[in-house]
Amino acid sequence: MEQIELINNILKEASNLQDLQFLQGQIAEFLGSKTREDMINAYKYLKGEHDILDRKREAIGVNGKKTELKNVPNNKIVDNLYLKMVDQKTNYLFSKPLVLESENSQYLEVLKTVFNKRFHKLFKKIGINAINYGIAWVYIYIEEEEIKFKNFKPYEILPFWADEDHTILDMVVRIYNIEKYDKSNEKTIITKVETYSKEKVDYYTLDGGELILDESKPYIAINGSVLPFKQIPIIAFKFNDMEQPLLNRVKTLQDSLNTLRSDFMNNMQEDARSTILILKDYGGTDLSEFRRNLIEYGIVKYTTSIDGKGGIDTLQVEVNASNYDTIINMTKRAIIENCKGYDAKDERLGNNPNQLNIMSMYSDIDLDANGLELEFQASLEQLMVFINAFLLILSKGNFENESINFIFNKDQLLNESQVISDLVNSIGILSNETIIANHPYIEDPDLELERIKNDQQAYNYSDNYPKHKDNNIIRVNKK
Repeated sequence: MEQIELINNILKEASNLQDLQFLQGQIAEFLGSKTREDMINAYKYLKGEHDILDRKREAIGVNGKKTELKNVPNNKIVDNLYLKMVDQKTNYLFSKPLVLESENSQYLEVLKTVFNKRFHKLFKKIGINAINYGIAWVYIYIEEEEIKFKNFKPYEILPFWADEDHTILDMVVRIYNIEKYDKSNEKTIITKVETYSKEKVDYYTLDGGELILDESKPYIAINGSVLPFKQIPIIAFKFNDMEQPLLNRVKTLQDSLNTLRSDFMNNMQEDARSTILILKDYGGTDLSEFRRNLIEYGIVKYTTSIDGKGGIDTLQVEVNASNYDTIINMTKRAIIENCKGYDAKDERLGNNPNQLNIMSMYSDIDLDANGLELEFQASLEQLMVFINAFLLILSKGNFENESINFIFNKDQLLNESQVISDLVNSIGILSNETIIANHPYIEDPDLELERIKNDQQAYNYSDNYPKHKDNNIIRVNKK
């Protein structure tokens, strides 16, 4: 019996070592992967750290090699339209709080403590991450008798999916750096690794490509008993099925816009280059020197004949600002269209800003938001599995069989007068609840319905004016 246990322990240790070696290889591959590189680029571009900032002005020098030019204008202008598109798409779908609907009022009251203002702020950050990185990650846990959420940086997360559709997680690995200071205040960067499985969380230190186990912890332990999980309590919120950052659609266009802006400013500042000097009978140059002189000094020199007379001519070079303006505007429109955003200065809002024109302007961003909302609805459904389980653990009620609907309020420009007019014309066709919920001046439909109910108890409505319960008529202007 002892021999069998010894053999099993040896086999188990060998299996764990093999798993660890596999994990080390996967981490090394992920850190150098194109997927992570795209996410890092998305992070940089959102901050304004664009490729244009590394640009050098060069010319062909000796032996045909490129030489950096030091004494010419080298503007590095970042016109961060990409940031505007991310903010625009995020605010369109996530600026307003989620509306919860359920037939169980007790369930709604409990969920309001979970989906509070702090969650709304986190949820908007999740939306930014999903759009900017292609995918966002949320870890749900219990701390101090409360349900809490942690937003993981997407470029720190290596997921292991159990299916091709990327809906079921086998394991999640988080790789991140921390700063540590010694007694002499010397800073050291330490790489930490966390592995999330269905059973527990393992904490490692990555040293020289090798994982060193620090500790292991269960997700939840009650009275010494570890609660098993059927799923990993980490939820993926995706931008789309491809899980690609928004930047992948427009990086080349954004780089072109920055280059155009910078080149135009360079040309405006090159006062000497607007007039090229032609030196006659001052000796010729080879091609590399000719090009360098032309770019760096704005001079062309040549010899006409042996007894020729020297002199200076000029060649005017005009910078056509309208050409730059046209190309820049075309590039901006291309970025907006490829990001599926909208132009707030759209001509359709100029002369006739009716609701049809407004809806036409929002058509692209609305279609993209519909797809994003579908992805988030599926993720919220997964999130509710853990929330219901945690509510039961915290003795706040068993709501496993209760249904809940999440309604996203899009921040869309409205022609309020037209909307109100349409709602008034719908009285008798739509319910009061529907009309009130869609009124542009009402933020909380339930609160407004309660106010109306209180008014009905205090007033008797007759003719065009309400009558107070003591039969004193009070004049109120109708909307």
